[in-house]
Amino acid sequence: MIVCFRKKVSPLGKLVFISLVFLIMFTAFNSIQNLVSEIYEQSGYDNLGRICLFTFNTAFCIGSFATARIVKRLGLSPSIFFATLPYLLASVSGIFMSACMNSKPVPAYCESPPIVITFHIVAYFVVGLGSAILWNAQSGYITVIAPKDREGSYFGIFFAIIQNSFILGSILPSFVFRMASTMVYFGLMFIVSASASLLCLFLPHPDAENMEVERKIEEKVEVEETEQQRDEDYVSEVKRLLLLRHDPIIKPWIL
Repeated sequence: MIVCFRKKVSPLGKLVFISLVFLIMFTAFNSIQNLVSEIYEQSGYDNLGRICLFTFNTAFCIGSFATARIVKRLGLSPSIFFATLPYLLASVSGIFMSACMNSKPVPAYCESPPIVITFHIVAYFVVGLGSAILWNAQSGYITVIAPKDREGSYFGIFFAIIQNSFILGSILPSFVFRMASTMVYFGLMFIVSASASLLCLFLPHPDAENMEVERKIEEKVEVEETEQQRDEDYVSEVKRLLLLRHDPIIKPWIL
């Protein structure tokens, strides 16, 4: 059923699908980022938010050097799916800190700053590596599915949709906190992120389709080049015969 579904999706449909998946994923992620820094400060870890941000960006830079090989080996759609899984750790980190704040008695691991700091640094380092793979695969995916004369438009539509995640991520907590605690909120964001990851399993594979298109284009180019070469050979032969016809030495023999 998934295969049939994939075959029926148009390039524009694929673009909208991946854009909505990213919108869901980054609505949850941006919402978590807006809230978890406040929880760090309330828990006495004033600089932990900055440390996590530094770790995330460092991992993204390091991972960017190897993402091309990873994406090439796994394929575009599988790479996008696997790269979304680390984002679940962002929700887990929020659940972790909420448990430290709200649980009574306080869990033993919450009273050990090295454990808390190490957990969050490792979590955001993994998220950074996943993010590097995700954005590499995403750009490759859109490049493949987009018609050659509309790549810019396809990227524009994608980022126009995904930018709404910043708006939704800022607004969502104010509505949810009226009905639920921070622990429940991070749990909901975990479910939202997991749902986005599962939707990636239905992401159409563009690789085989693109190879088929490229093969047809190459065949068409080869045919056109063959016909052009044949026409050039014909014109050259006609010119040669015309020159021979007017040659005073060879003309008697031709006539």
